[in-house]
Amino acid sequence: DGLEFEFRVLHPARGERWVLSRSRVIPDDGGPGRLVGIALDVTDRKAADDRLRASEARFRALAETVPLVVWISAV
Repeated sequence: DGLEFEFRVLHPARGERWVLSRSRVIPDDGGPGRLVGIALDVTDRKAADDRLRASEARFRALAETVPLVVWISAV
């Protein structure tokens, strides 16, 4: 169907950024077709994913080492 990949770029003013690139070939009558795509800055999403993974790892470590059941409930 198409291509999708993420890669890191170093912007001279903004530093490290993450980009999501999505593209696909649109057939052209008798020709090789056209490549159509978009590139999105996903730096904030990547940072949120990293924070979530770290939080889950801390919770898992706590849950696996606490010898009793802990329950947190929001009322």
